[in-house]
Amino acid sequence: MTYTDASNGLTECLPCSFCDPSNGLRVKKACTLISNTVCEPLPGYYCLEFLSNCPKAIKHSTCSPEQYINQTGQSIQCCPMCAPGNRVHWHCTDDTSTTCVPCPSLTFTDEPNGLTECFPCTVCDANRGLRVNKVCTRSSDTVCGPLERFYCIEKKKGCCTLAVQHSECSPGQYIKQAGTGSTDTICADCTGDTYSNGSFSSCLPHTKCEALGLAETNPGTHSSDTKCGNPSTAVAIITPSVIIVTLILILVIIVFIFKHIQKKKKWFT
Repeated sequence: MTYTDASNGLTECLPCSFCDPSNGLRVKKACTLISNTVCEPLPGYYCLEFLSNCPKAIKHSTCSPEQYINQTGQSIQCCPMCAPGNRVHWHCTDDTSTTCVPCPSLTFTDEPNGLTECFPCTVCDANRGLRVNKVCTRSSDTVCGPLERFYCIEKKKGCCTLAVQHSECSPGQYIKQAGTGSTDTICADCTGDTYSNGSFSSCLPHTKCEALGLAETNPGTHSSDTKCGNPSTAVAIITPSVIIVTLILILVIIVFIFKHIQKKKKWFT
């Protein structure tokens, strides 16, 4: 297998590279007529030279769970990890252990580590519907929770990262289940002779005006109660009409009787 990857005056093509497993290598991209083989380290190996095509790789050292790998050039050492709340100030050497220092303000590490920088504390952004449930310490990140009347829709490591406002029930509906920090409000429709303005935890029966000795002025709906009026108002409206009609009838009867008497008088004369 040969190739040429640039314009040339060669009389022979170049031989393709061989990714030798004994050198800790495997093929990443096969050789073609216009490009050389691309090699990469085998799993558990790392490349000695940071080139586009790895020429040789060696196996990672196996460190204990309480240690981290410190690689300086081709030198690898297993160094003791720093405790949560701390970071590496100086890596270990053949003669000294790892030097750790506390995380500065507003930063943290929550696990044993070989980090040279601590993580920044999470900010609970009110624009994302969040508030602080637990403040950040050197060994633990901020814990955010939803604002009042909000519920969490995204979480990461037990911390809320995004919350939205609870839904509001519409008039004609009642709150079947109130929203919590992790669930939205559940609404249900009023049925039968009941109503709710959307803020009730159950639908209420319509007021019976007759039972209160009142007159119904507006019938109830699923979103509003029955409206009642004072019966004296209704009587005050009806009474004058009745009196007028009665007076007209009396006047008609009087006129009829008068005419009847006049007729009889003519007969006798």
